[in-house]
Amino acid sequence: MTQNAYITLVYSHLNCVLSKDIILAENCTESDLKKAKSAMSAFNETTLESLLNPFRKIQTNPAKSVLYYRQAQIKDGLGSESNVLWKSALNFAKEAETLAKKSNFNEMDRWSKQLISVCTAELVLNHNLLDEELELFAV
Repeated sequence: MTQNAYITLVYSHLNCVLSKDIILAENCTESDLKKAKSAMSAFNETTLESLLNPFRKIQTNPAKSVLYYRQAQIKDGLGSESNVLWKSALNFAKEAETLAKKSNFNEMDRWSKQLISVCTAELVLNHNLLDEELELFAV
């Protein structure tokens, strides 16, 4: 139960609404980001005390993705540091998608796909994807 509370706090501080879809509402402030990082750290401490169930493992990856996404936004989305943050956000979203598909968690799969789309768009818009990486997303 404690783990769920911390993950919910992470999403809340990052202005991320979880419903049928994952909605990245208004941007968050540096203060919000700091609170989200603190909640994620507290969550990580609880994982040392008890094992994560499969759902919680999947749930943490989108939270980490949104955390990196918001950090990149605060950095104005440009530069090498933002590039690393956007790619980290994308990688956590992809990991969440893989785990969600394996466990048949359709809602988490949908959220992960939405995050992959948003992160990819940001990388493309900010010219932070290499040509060979763009080919991975060609339809």
